[in-house]
Amino acid sequence: MQKLHLIGEDLVRVKDRDERAVFLRQRLEEEINNDSALGRMSMPVRKLAPVTSRWHGPIGDHAVLLGTLPKESRVLASKERAPFLVVLELHAVSLNDSNGAQPSRFGLCPCRHRFHEPVTVQNGHNGNSSSGRPKRGLSMQTLSLEDEVGKYLRENVSRPQGLFKHENWDQVVQRVGCESYHGAKHGWNILPLIVKSNADDVRQEELAFHLLKWFERLFTRCKLPLWLHPFMILATSHDGGCLEVVSNAISISELKKSYGRSLRQHFEVSFPLEGGNGSPSMQRAILNFIQSMAAYSIVCYVLAIRDRHNGNILLDNEGHILHVDFGFMLCGAPGGKALQKLGGFEPSLGFKLTRELMEVMGPPDHKPFEVFRSLFLDGIVAVRQNVEELLALLQLSMVGAANSSMNCFQHPRGYPEAVLEDICDRLCLPNGSTSSPKSSDAEFRTLMEERIDDTIDHWRSQAYDTYQYYFTGVH
Repeated sequence: MQKLHLIGEDLVRVKDRDERAVFLRQRLEEEINNDSALGRMSMPVRKLAPVTSRWHGPIGDHAVLLGTLPKESRVLASKERAPFLVVLELHAVSLNDSNGAQPSRFGLCPCRHRFHEPVTVQNGHNGNSSSGRPKRGLSMQTLSLEDEVGKYLRENVSRPQGLFKHENWDQVVQRVGCESYHGAKHGWNILPLIVKSNADDVRQEELAFHLLKWFERLFTRCKLPLWLHPFMILATSHDGGCLEVVSNAISISELKKSYGRSLRQHFEVSFPLEGGNGSPSMQRAILNFIQSMAAYSIVCYVLAIRDRHNGNILLDNEGHILHVDFGFMLCGAPGGKALQKLGGFEPSLGFKLTRELMEVMGPPDHKPFEVFRSLFLDGIVAVRQNVEELLALLQLSMVGAANSSMNCFQHPRGYPEAVLEDICDRLCLPNGSTSSPKSSDAEFRTLMEERIDDTIDHWRSQAYDTYQYYFTGVH
């Protein structure tokens, strides 16, 4: 990680985008891939990527680092900062072995994705490359008519897949496995990470990850069908760290900018009515959207997460939305201290529920939106009933001068505990500093129903999106 951070710091000084790409690949090759420790270096993969990586069988949590894949790596951002994607090549190890480097026969397997097993017949050949390694892939001889139609649609209908453009993560793993010298070994896999250097306080992003995990555990414990995707954010210094990659998701802004589609059009084009070819049905995808939309709306309301433009809201290939970039939460807001005191330009007592998001769920009097409303109300009441856990987690997170100095605790009232009082206010609970009465759960539920109606296509959300469109190019 130290070497990757140094590469990131040097990348900032390279201003040309094409030169940055060449520079990144050269430095990865020279400083990482030529390291003599490769093949013996054990990595705690589950801690780095608990969602991306799932382990099967009696193996440990570690894998040997074989190197990086410079061709798959890229610089992601702007002139001011240069976070970059790095793809690591790994080999699972069994910690039961004395030397800790014995390959496991079970291997790594990405979450919700499956390896395609090697096929022995492919286009009339035995499927082996010139090096004798088996090639992974589907035999064209085994494709049914339905498969061929699906293949034609995938090749001829421009369907965004996520960070790797027109390849989903399964396809990337399969392609790289065919190209790699190590790809046929049991326990081989690849892991994408985003490395940040010279960034804003990454510790706050890491705190957001832990808070989202709390919400996820609460929804599971209360048996609520609300969907969150808390991807790992690990701060390795105050201005640097690594992020787990959400590989099969694309921002709403990129969807509109590169493919010229509205959200509703994307659902109509990408999700067939009856499903199939690895895609959920349109009805299932819309339900996925509703369940994730309700969950993230609760989180954004309770934690006062701001800067919710379409570049910070992603859509995955199953229809879920998920939020990224938690640089403004609890008390922070874009626009400096003046806007911070006003609660930010975006609705200070609401969440994002613009017209384009509504188009997927339908009007307020239609069944899909009623499902959203019911899920939101059930979830927010559950948070209210268990808020002591959330407040305790935040109190522990602000212990010490280094932690309490994070931007999310720099409250205009002058003390970090004010963020706890704000959460109590948003949940209509006594905040400890005033004698505000506690409302009943039924009264709170009625108030939240009104809050949903007030938030629908709020003019401040529209204005913020308009500003982002004209001044930063976010669609």
